[in-house]
Amino acid sequence: MKLKDLLERDTTADKDMLAAKKLLPRLTRAGQEVAERFKWIEKEMSSFNTPGLRSAFAYALKSAISTTGKKGFDMKKFEKVLSDYYKNRE
Repeated sequence: MKLKDLLERDTTADKDMLAAKKLLPRLTRAGQEVAERFKWIEKEMSSFNTPGLRSAFAYALKSAISTTGKKGFDMKKFEKVLSDYYKNRE
């Protein structure tokens, strides 16, 4: 590997880290929004049923997150998992 290649890698990594730092406030807000949705569940439902919906919501989020490929969040999968929870409760 040539020195030029190593230097270019560092430059790309540095640029990506700067971009990541700029994203931090928005990512933090997204986390706060998710936390707020969990609070909605706790506020609107009884303590008997809250754990089930809270778990289904968390599982839907987890299922929809992809760590491979270009699609980071599969909204259709999220909706399917959550919809399945409701279908199984009817």
